[in-house]
Amino acid sequence: MASVRRVGAAQGQMDEALVEKDKAGTLMSEGRMVTHLMTEADGTYVRGMQKKAHIEIKHLITYEGWEQNGKRRRLVNPYAVMTAKNVNDFWDQATAVAESRYDLTHTQVVANSDGGSGYGEERFKEAFSGSRQPLFVQLDDFHVCPGPHPGPAR
Repeated sequence: MASVRRVGAAQGQMDEALVEKDKAGTLMSEGRMVTHLMTEADGTYVRGMQKKAHIEIKHLITYEGWEQNGKRRRLVNPYAVMTAKNVNDFWDQATAVAESRYDLTHTQVVANSDGGSGYGEERFKEAFSGSRQPLFVQLDDFHVCPGPHPGPAR
């Protein structure tokens, strides 16, 4: 549990610096222009050894597509945001990361979520508001459907 907290704190400090620059209006963007950007967000509970000792890690990943790697695929330019802070701080970090990495003006953003509390469509719209394209939010059937995972849609 201590190592999870340390890694989360280090990532959080880097992302928090971006949030502070965003709020101060001094955030500089890399200005990467991509036609499509995929993003996924969710929370994961990490349970500790002691009773009722757990933390929720909120995480978002952005990537620009997939490349074939032998029989597998790998993500193109993945970037992760992770924190154990509250969900509002998490989305502030996600917004700052998106704004610092991309010029989203003409980018089609496709988001994936289970639609749980704090991970709804409105949160993605706020975080990726720089795009003039409509935002597509897909519900992840792995989280939504009861029972075994139904596999790919046909």
